[in-house]
Amino acid sequence: MLQVSKALSIPVGLSSGQILVTGGNGFVGSHVVDNLKARGYGVTVLDRFGEPHRRDLRFVLGDIRDKRCVRLLASEHQGIVNLAAILGTSETIEHPHGAVSSDMLGALNIFDAARDFGCRVTHITVGNHWMNNPYAITKSAAERLALLYNSRFGTKISVVRGLNAYGERQKAGPVRKIMPNFVLPAIRNDKIRMYGDGGQRMDMIYVGDLAEILVRALILDHGAWHTIFEAGTGDAPTVQEIANRVLEHVAGSTAEVIRVPMRQGEPERSVVVGNPETLRPLGINKEQMLGLDEGLRRTVAYYKTVA
Repeated sequence: MLQVSKALSIPVGLSSGQILVTGGNGFVGSHVVDNLKARGYGVTVLDRFGEPHRRDLRFVLGDIRDKRCVRLLASEHQGIVNLAAILGTSETIEHPHGAVSSDMLGALNIFDAARDFGCRVTHITVGNHWMNNPYAITKSAAERLALLYNSRFGTKISVVRGLNAYGERQKAGPVRKIMPNFVLPAIRNDKIRMYGDGGQRMDMIYVGDLAEILVRALILDHGAWHTIFEAGTGDAPTVQEIANRVLEHVAGSTAEVIRVPMRQGEPERSVVVGNPETLRPLGINKEQMLGLDEGLRRTVAYYKTVA
């Protein structure tokens, strides 16, 4: 697993100060907060709901679609990790307006603030950027806008495509993510529902590694402001293979895998895989990342405490 490191060969351009984490109460956000706090940064979380998982930070109840709120907070912070979004592959099909307003227009509020106040930004997008659903479409548009701002206005917005993150604290709903919806039924000896024939290939990245990538993209003078970081391992097991490995790690499970129709907005047998070579400007290579089996061991151990 990638380790939080202050002693990198790449210059640290943002060595101290206050960092704003939008969507910081979410799964990935909570791990980014932990990473930043371990490095000694002050952290503010901006989120639409929920409570932070720790108390040594500032919490603001709000929304990135509120331009005034974003500008006020940006003026007080040296960096922003933008994780706020309306999520969902199939969930956004019938109601795309939320994804458009948050994942595009809300992101644009962040980018404008970066231009006007000089704060750095890490903006997360998606590995399945090419899929034809509102979540992928809006995230893809936002990453292109970020690169435009860097080229036109000299902003320092790092674009990170987060692949399929998994690990501690990930919830099974309302947006269905693969790992909790495989591991929890396995622990409970329930039915594991698999979309399609299980032939889809998914690059699975442990959340601690994704958090480290997101933070390095923010604080390092990596110089890669006109490219996209792909936060993935480069490996893409099939969904069936992932289910098999989950059952291996949940020893004695009698859970049955059943197949259900593919969800809207996701094609059958899709391949979503990242290129870890894009992470070299951050001082990261594939060998440093946590393997799926060790990640599953940690993840299963966590879900056994909450199942």
